[in-house]
Amino acid sequence: GDDLVTFIGKVFALETVRRVSKAKCPILWTTLQGLQLLCYPPLKWWTPLRFILNRMHLISQPLLVVSILNAAFGHRSLSAKQMGSAGDQNNLISADWLVHLHSELQKQGILALPQRISDDLHRYYITANGDIRSLISSVKKTMRWRETYRLLTAEELEESWSKFIFWHGSDVNQRPCLFVRLGLAFASLPPSGRVRFSQALVSQVEQGMVQLMDKRNAQVTVLVDCQGIAPLRFPMQTMRHCVNILKDHFPNVLGCMIIIRATPLVRVITSTFCKILRPSTREKLRMEGDGYEKLITDLFQTLPAYLGGTCSCTICQYGGVAK
Repeated sequence: GDDLVTFIGKVFALETVRRVSKAKCPILWTTLQGLQLLCYPPLKWWTPLRFILNRMHLISQPLLVVSILNAAFGHRSLSAKQMGSAGDQNNLISADWLVHLHSELQKQGILALPQRISDDLHRYYITANGDIRSLISSVKKTMRWRETYRLLTAEELEESWSKFIFWHGSDVNQRPCLFVRLGLAFASLPPSGRVRFSQALVSQVEQGMVQLMDKRNAQVTVLVDCQGIAPLRFPMQTMRHCVNILKDHFPNVLGCMIIIRATPLVRVITSTFCKILRPSTREKLRMEGDGYEKLITDLFQTLPAYLGGTCSCTICQYGGVAK
């Protein structure tokens, strides 16, 4: 009798942990499930793991029961949520695919994901259309990329890049807005600076995802200003490099992209590299020549000073973007 009460108590406690973990930190529950492997041969015989093993035995069976029950009923619960709230990206996160994903990753020797990737798993899942193999491939690709790619710090971005690439306000859909003065950058930067432009752009996107984005603001709007670019000197290779990095390692982040002050020739050139984008991404792209004023006035809540806005924020006053 006492053993049964204790067992049931552990089951309820673990279910509470699972629900809290699902809402706040999915990797916690997955890690706990992964530790269950220590209770089976050959790991159970490894002496250095004895301390953890002794404690895992206390919850191993209740943990197994919770996992089985959740696998049996989790999918049904998810479907009901999706029917009641279509289009909510968070409803795509279910214990079923998360458990499957982490199980497959563990088989490949990946016991835990970096926090930044774990935070964005739902983006990879949406982009992969639920295909676990494609999802695993994308996650592993980003892990390798993050191990070798050097992202600039906020201080480095502020010191050298703030007047070329900067976050400023929100659009009418409450999405954070990234302004990219591509023409100014390539007209004024030395060759070494142009080479680092893609690194700065990617780093600024990373900063925005960490500091500005949340469940309510899950995507961003990007405005690319081509003023100052000579038609035959459009930085095609640099832009293609940026697009590929953002497409592969920041999936489903772009809500809308506006390219303004592009000459007719630049618009033709730009349309060629747009072909590498997914159809769903191409639909988010708008290109305008000099008649862009109404578009950006309607789209952006607050325009930076250099585009004719009356903003007097620190960026507009001291960041050099008013020029």
